[in-house]
Amino acid sequence: MREIIIIGNGFDLAHTLETKYSDFILWYLNKAIKSLTQDGIYDDDLINFSTKIRYNFPPLEEIIDFKNILYKDIVRSYKKGDFLKKIIEQGINKRWVDIESFYYKELVSIYRTIEETNFRSDYFTKAIAKTRDLNSTLDIMKLKLIDYLDAINQNLDSFYNKDMHDLIRTFLLDGNSEQNECLFLNFNYTKTLELYVQRTDKILINYIHGDLRDNLSDNIIFGYGDEQDLFYPKLERLNENEFLKNFKSFRYFKNEKYQNFMSFINDEPFNVRIFGHSCGLSDKILFSTIFEHSNCVKIYPYYYEKEDNTNDFFEKTVELSRHFKDKVHMRGKIAHFYESGPLPNNI
Repeated sequence: MREIIIIGNGFDLAHTLETKYSDFILWYLNKAIKSLTQDGIYDDDLINFSTKIRYNFPPLEEIIDFKNILYKDIVRSYKKGDFLKKIIEQGINKRWVDIESFYYKELVSIYRTIEETNFRSDYFTKAIAKTRDLNSTLDIMKLKLIDYLDAINQNLDSFYNKDMHDLIRTFLLDGNSEQNECLFLNFNYTKTLELYVQRTDKILINYIHGDLRDNLSDNIIFGYGDEQDLFYPKLERLNENEFLKNFKSFRYFKNEKYQNFMSFINDEPFNVRIFGHSCGLSDKILFSTIFEHSNCVKIYPYYYEKEDNTNDFFEKTVELSRHFKDKVHMRGKIAHFYESGPLPNNI
């Protein structure tokens, strides 16, 4: 049986890599804080922070710590609208950040303004400008995210996990110790997976959202991917391309990776094993394509075991269910708890 192993950010997190969006935002804010301490100013394409009264700001340990320094005579300016400001506030209030989903919510919010003003031309013009700033912010943040992850990518050897190696090996060989044909559909930009597997004729690694080693920001896909959402056709009918600029489907056309993935799933039956992906709505169309495909036999969600002996298996199955139109079909495909297992981690 062919295997598709989906690699998500939880795979990197299981290796104790700081690759969450909130880790990235914390790194970004710490750059600003360090500059404020040294020079009294931080300025880039997105923000300008300055202070006339100099403080020796300690490094932030969490995004919420940024709240404590906001009122120390710091003048703040967000150059391209308030998207980044809202992202920071989300991290402060919830201690987690999902930049891609939050981007789509902002896009929908802009559309609602157009709709509520009955598509008046002056408001529509303002909405296009606001959307252009939103897209520009996302593009700049993508460049900064590449810089952040590239530093992590340079030093991965010490994060090798033998238990992870053993788990992956069980799916590479069939019962006769022959090589299975296996596609690793890697949603991460890092090369952590390559601690355990290398490309061969039967082992395929598809960095579906881009590989940092391409060294071209245009090869990195960063946006939203649910064209089945209620608001997508409304955005499409606006007949203004700026509103669709960061939908993942259009980014997939830039290279052969999506077509290679489709060729694999169209060819023969396969099992799916999910290593560390939340299967959230920001990749809904891609996941629906996999899970509802007639060649998809079984889906095994590997779960995270928490320190209190609970796990997130229930949450993973709920997220999976959102990608199925046919719920009866869904219940026949998703493996039960004892058929799956925990994802090894370095903690």
